[in-house]
Amino acid sequence: MTRVLLLLVAMLGWIPGCQSMSGQEFFEHYMNSEIGRPVSQSPIVSGREMRLLEGNKIEYIVQDKKTGCVLGFMADEKTNVIQSWHYISDPSVCRLHATAPW
Repeated sequence: MTRVLLLLVAMLGWIPGCQSMSGQEFFEHYMNSEIGRPVSQSPIVSGREMRLLEGNKIEYIVQDKKTGCVLGFMADEKTNVIQSWHYISDPSVCRLHATAPW
């Protein structure tokens, strides 16, 4: 329900400072808001598939099966805090919608 409301508000342009953002910019802004958050407190990342990488990094894989969008969220192995995210799929297929996993 919260995601639907957020999407509706964003589409109507009621969020100050976001009226001039494109859909892609708003998507990236939304994903950037996860940086600094513990994985356990992230509705996007918590409980997702993960893999251990070099340098004490964990990558959590998040996929939207409807659009084919795949994202990787990097977290520190010790603190389990999200440090960054990146596109694994083509960025043009990634967007906010009511049934997305984010």
